[in-house]
Amino acid sequence: MTNDGITDDDLRHLLALRSAFHRGPPRPAVPFGPAGKLGQLAFVRPTTGPGVGPTGGIEITEAGVRYLDEKFLFCGAFGCDGILRRWALLHEADPPLGQCTLDGTGHHAITCKKCGSINILAGTEIPDHRAGYKIIKVITDV
Repeated sequence: MTNDGITDDDLRHLLALRSAFHRGPPRPAVPFGPAGKLGQLAFVRPTTGPGVGPTGGIEITEAGVRYLDEKFLFCGAFGCDGILRRWALLHEADPPLGQCTLDGTGHHAITCKKCGSINILAGTEIPDHRAGYKIIKVITDV
């Protein structure tokens, strides 16, 4: 559980809704309890339309996306929802941090487990918090 009362299951539901946001319908079903809690936090909102059953559904909001962006570093490749680093759900493994050279300068790089893209990070130090990770280039044709 995070400091703000969000459980691991809540995070997994929010991550699944973020994935649906990137790939499009269908959206995953979220049980009533977690949906209500995430709705009260303005992380999700009701929706209707393609890929949603007759009783409706929910989708992630910008506030929900921002919340996840504080907890996870996502692959920068268009349409990919792979997780490169996490500050929540810590029992799940992150891809290893590698090294690369870009324009004659050394950088850290992370290869996405989901799509295989190489995400090149700014700077040469290993960041110790989320704000220190900035993707400066994504190589997708590997």
